[in-house]
Amino acid sequence: MSLANKVIVFMHFPILRKTVECSLLREESFQDNLKKMWLLMEKEDGLYYRFSGKERVFEKETMIEYDTAVPLSSLQIENSMSFLVY
Repeated sequence: MSLANKVIVFMHFPILRKTVECSLLREESFQDNLKKMWLLMEKEDGLYYRFSGKERVFEKETMIEYDTAVPLSSLQIENSMSFLVY
């Protein structure tokens, strides 16, 4: 997978008090990327919070909400953006 197909962003999970710098696939949605990320975080941290698929994603600076079912490439997501996940 080339770097052009990925975007590096910061995902903030207030309920977990955790921030993750991650590389997301542009052709996938936030939902798809979060499912994969959740599995990794669960293995790493032993988290008991479960991914529901109903999470809401907001750009941290502007609090604009993003549709989690739309591919990131369609949302104009850029490197170094920060998001809050509720």
